[in-house]
Amino acid sequence: MNLTVLYNADELYKVNSLLNEHQLERVFGTTKVDLQTRAEHFGNLWDEWKPNQVVRPAKLHKGIQRYKLELEYIDTKTLTKNFTDKHGLEEMLDYQIKGNVVRFKDEQFAFLFRLSI
Repeated sequence: MNLTVLYNADELYKVNSLLNEHQLERVFGTTKVDLQTRAEHFGNLWDEWKPNQVVRPAKLHKGIQRYKLELEYIDTKTLTKNFTDKHGLEEMLDYQIKGNVVRFKDEQFAFLFRLSI
């Protein structure tokens, strides 16, 4: 077995668990989609959704600075999940999160999210 695959097993698992088989079928028409194709597709969506971007202001955390970015991401992820679950939105298909930035497919949800934070 390729050592690179073993070394990156956790990351590959995360990527493969982002979408279930039903979502893959809906987006790509098949469940047999390689990671490169998925990455290109969702990278293009990220770029397309730039007008619907919401940037959460960075918070200052007391304590260990090394984990500051991780704590901010967890906070953003939790706040976003609460909002998107309430509105029935699906991660990667209706919104994406990178750091403190959330981009939505629909500008109305981006607007509502801005109002909610």
